[in-house]
Amino acid sequence: MPALVEHQMALDLGLDTAFHDGELSFALAFGDPTRMPTSGFRRRTNTHTVAGQRRIRTGLPLTREQLVAFSDKQQSALRSRTPSDAKADIGSPHGNGVTPPTEWSAAMTASLDPDNFGVVRGASKPIPYDIPVFDNFEDERQHRKERLAAAFRLFGKFGFGEGVAGHITVRDPEHPDCFWLNPIGMDFRLISVSDLILVNHEGDILHGEYAINQAAFAIHSEVHAARPDVIAAAHTHSIYGKAFSSLGRLLDPITQDACAFYDDHVLFDDYTGVVLDSSEGRRIAAGLEMKKAAILRNHGLLTVGHSVDEAAWWYITMERSCQAQLLAMAAGSPISIDAECASMTHDQVGHNFAGWFSFQPLYSTIVREQPDLFD
Repeated sequence: MPALVEHQMALDLGLDTAFHDGELSFALAFGDPTRMPTSGFRRRTNTHTVAGQRRIRTGLPLTREQLVAFSDKQQSALRSRTPSDAKADIGSPHGNGVTPPTEWSAAMTASLDPDNFGVVRGASKPIPYDIPVFDNFEDERQHRKERLAAAFRLFGKFGFGEGVAGHITVRDPEHPDCFWLNPIGMDFRLISVSDLILVNHEGDILHGEYAINQAAFAIHSEVHAARPDVIAAAHTHSIYGKAFSSLGRLLDPITQDACAFYDDHVLFDDYTGVVLDSSEGRRIAAGLEMKKAAILRNHGLLTVGHSVDEAAWWYITMERSCQAQLLAMAAGSPISIDAECASMTHDQVGHNFAGWFSFQPLYSTIVREQPDLFD
């Protein structure tokens, strides 16, 4: 792993490091703290303070526990090298100690072990994407807006638009009570960075010249307020999501991909018309609990994430999982994965890093196809 990438991953762990012959690279890539150097680590102290909260300037809310996969032996080794307050310090991107609800499991450890997964042995870089790290709010804001514009372009490409319905939001990094979203009436396929609107939780437009969707504000403002760990949220009226929502049921774990939502999504089993009131948004936010997604009966899907990338990917794969289940049910009686295996698979494919990572190939493709999204 190049030193720069290695350093970026160390920063995401909240660590300063002295490099020791690639051992840190191995530990981060394969989740083996027994291979980490016993010296050279110290907690970072140059965090940025926002409203009295400590803030790690990283692009992803990756806790040390998520990057270092768990096993009994590894937990013991990790505790001997990690301060007891590390989890609370790192937490979410807002430094509020909220830990993402899913963590890498022992099964993930096995899947990443080089002895079990020989195709990665000898690779100089575990993944072909750099985890973003930011020195200031301006850079992080621009990054989030670019990812948001790209997500809209992808949603448009996949046919998720339905007239003026649908919205994706991302929390502003400097002002966490404000979020960026799309203007009402603009086709997803045309949205660029410069079109995005900034609104606060009171409904005041702070940046941008267009109006916003009232339903977008009613739902997303309450979700962002209720869930400090949520950086982004996505909701549209995509065809398979709204078709499946009419069944008034949760997704079954009938495929590996659907297991990303196993015991990690809810059914909002009520429909009272177009959401125009904040009280209805509060009901949806409360019903979401700490899950990553909701099926809004007779309405569609809602997903959240610790980055735009993650929220957008969960929406895309949830829409496809709805499609897969509708097709399977039309063909016959689909066989569900048993609870224990579904839970294990969720730990493998449903954690927040998996959501972020899965979005990267789509992002790379859309920016090459439609570079004007950066305008």
